[in-house]
Amino acid sequence: MKSRDLLLHEDKALTADNAWSNCMATHGYQYDSWVDAPAKFLLPDSEVSTREIEQATVDAQCRETNGFERLLFDAESVIQDRLIADSPLVQGFQQRIRDAVERAKSYNSPA
Repeated sequence: MKSRDLLLHEDKALTADNAWSNCMATHGYQYDSWVDAPAKFLLPDSEVSTREIEQATVDAQCRETNGFERLLFDAESVIQDRLIADSPLVQGFQQRIRDAVERAKSYNSPA
């Protein structure tokens, strides 16, 4: 599973998302989530409209006001740390390190 998928269910990310949605709503833009927003206001193969520029500006202001990017970054970092720690590859590597440390200790023990 990817960290971005898990992020959508993380409490800190949900809190940031709600703050962003509320901020956007105060400026007349209704989005349930930041995930849905680009699909609703970006029109492929078209010139950028004044409305899209205004909306992007409000989006940036709402993200900055609420510390949105930092909150998402922190939440995703926690998820990625957890995914890495749970990885069989990482667990195997950590076990090899522990084994090597134990072997090294045995060389320094009195016989």
